[in-house]
Amino acid sequence: MILISFSKYVTASQVIIKMELTAVSASNKHVGIVIAKDTKYGLLIIPKLKSLEPGYYGFHIHDKPDCGIDGKHAGGHLDPKNIGLHFGPYNSNGHLGDLPNIFVNNNGEAIIPVLAPKLTINDILNRSLVVHNKTDYYDHKSFTNSGTRIICGIIPKIPNQVLQGSDYLEIDVIH
Repeated sequence: MILISFSKYVTASQVIIKMELTAVSASNKHVGIVIAKDTKYGLLIIPKLKSLEPGYYGFHIHDKPDCGIDGKHAGGHLDPKNIGLHFGPYNSNGHLGDLPNIFVNNNGEAIIPVLAPKLTINDILNRSLVVHNKTDYYDHKSFTNSGTRIICGIIPKIPNQVLQGSDYLEIDVIH
């Protein structure tokens, strides 16, 4: 196994997003990273989050690259066409910010990738990625049904850039 440090750059088709708790009172704010990369099926989002309560959590791309004031500065869900409908990641009639819910296992880790078929890396650059404290049921009448913003990460302005420090990715080497 090889550990690769991403101190400043990654490949052009992916970004690495450092994720932190939004609560000002949190003693250790860093909870992991999320890797987002383009595939022929859409945007593959690979969470590597830790120290969370088991369960399902709402997961969204928010409009602004700002996690201030408990994540509220991130703005609303990504909706460049002003559709205003919250139908989930697989319905083309809804806005672009909806992602599949993420699952946190009994060890407190979110490690199962999700796919956002309506998105590419270019769609999410210079935005924020937010984890909410409740499961999202994609109720088009309410943008708040997934609860409080508990984790937030700023998505870089361009691919090849990692903001706010470095993290490690384990890669198995096949001889």
